[in-house]
Amino acid sequence: RHGKSRPTPAHRRSTRLAMAPKMTAADEALARFKQEAANLVDEHYAKMAADTKAFDVLVKRHKTSADGHVEADTENFATLKQLMSRAKSSIKETHRVEQAVVNEIETSCLSEIKQIHQKASRRLDAITPEALPGDDQQLGLSPGD
Repeated sequence: RHGKSRPTPAHRRSTRLAMAPKMTAADEALARFKQEAANLVDEHYAKMAADTKAFDVLVKRHKTSADGHVEADTENFATLKQLMSRAKSSIKETHRVEQAVVNEIETSCLSEIKQIHQKASRRLDAITPEALPGDDQQLGLSPGD
């Protein structure tokens, strides 16, 4: 590309994270996950771009070898198959890592939500006796009601 350089997607994400308001532990974990996943995806896209470039070189080489060097063509296509296999493995690995991190964050968030719920329940239990009358007489009920 020519002209002014533009910030990379990873740079834009890190800038957004730096400007974000104070976050909870779950927010921070999610932000870390998103950053790690974005970095992994960027890394794998870079690998795929390199593989695509190598593929393009092989295709051009194949097109220009019109004199029929079958052995070279066979080697080129074997290399191409390897490149495509690496790209496929890379995509599968990215998906596996993303899924593992999502599962870890989900577990962490659910645990944090459970802790918050328990803390809120304890607080509510602690203030309830003070806020409500403790016996039927204070409620205006007779013992027979």
